Amino acid sequence: MRTDTHAFIYHAYDHYFCPMGYEICPYRPADAYKSFEEIEKNESEHWIFIGEPSKCYPTFHIKKWADIAKDLMLSNPYYYDIRKPEKGIQERKGEKFKIG
Repeated sequence: MRTDTHAFIYHAYDHYFCPMGYEICPYRPADAYKSFEEIEKNESEHWIFIGEPSKCYPTFHIKKWADIAKDLMLSNPYYYDIRKPEKGIQERKGEKFKIG
């Protein structure tokens, strides 16, 4: 969907990102010149370019879609910090909130 009135925001652990673009990269160099329709989904890797709002990090990140999907599929208390993927899936430590 392309429109001048809508935007996508990626809400990651404790911060937001703005998707800026993507690239689909085939695993085999010989497939680099094929059209996307000719390449099977399991024969390529999807990368997402995301804008960083914080001054403490580089302006752009280029992350695998699989890592972003991992982050989005986790639920509390587990999370995946897309800025620090080397830490893997983490668990929030702290007190549970009581309602009422």
